[in-house]
Amino acid sequence: MLLMKDEEFQVRVGLFDLLPAPDRRRIIEVRRECVEHSLAAQEELAAAAGHEPWGLRVLRFNIERHRLELAWLDELEAALPEPASRESL
Repeated sequence: MLLMKDEEFQVRVGLFDLLPAPDRRRIIEVRRECVEHSLAAQEELAAAAGHEPWGLRVLRFNIERHRLELAWLDELEAALPEPASRESL
């Protein structure tokens, strides 16, 4: 999936001005699902890493990177306009 690649996702975010808000919201949702899945996998690997210091360092780095991206996704989502309610239609 394209949104799993950092570059593909970042290009889409860079072009958000050209996309309707529902598409922007969906892009963020799909990316969040990808990052959460990857984070869970990295956390499982870290728990099973035992005393492999170098491998554990890589896993911890990736876990922190995923957590930072989730925080950034929260910021992106907060910057989106609120979806129109059914009452206003």
